[in-house]
Order: sequence, then C-alpha cells, then structure tokens
Amino acid sequence: RKDFPLTGFVEVRWDNEEKRVVYEPVRLPQEFRRFDFLSPWEGTDYVLPGDEKAKGS
Repeated sequence: RKDFPLTGFVEVRWDNEEKRVVYEPVRLPQEFRRFDFLSPWEGTDYVLPGDEKAKGS
C-alpha cells in the first residue's frame, strides 16, 4: 500500500490479474520544477508617487 507519492525511476505494483509484481517506468504528469532561490526579484525598492517626502524624513 502506498500512502504517499515517491519519485523514482521504477514503479512497483501488484497486478491481481497476473498474480505477480509488475515493474513499470515512472511517468510523471507534470515536469519537475526547478526553483531559483537566487532570484533577481529580491530587494527591489519601488518609489510610489507622492512618497518621496516620507523617505527623506
């Protein structure tokens, strides 16, 4: 019984019709995502209109 998903190269399951263990290649419905933690979006300072005076105080 598989209670949680595992990612590997081979899926192992029991086939009731053939009464044997079946090994099949894993097919993922969605591509594996790569996360870029050194993103250029970090640390940007936006100046809002009318906010110039608040920054100088």
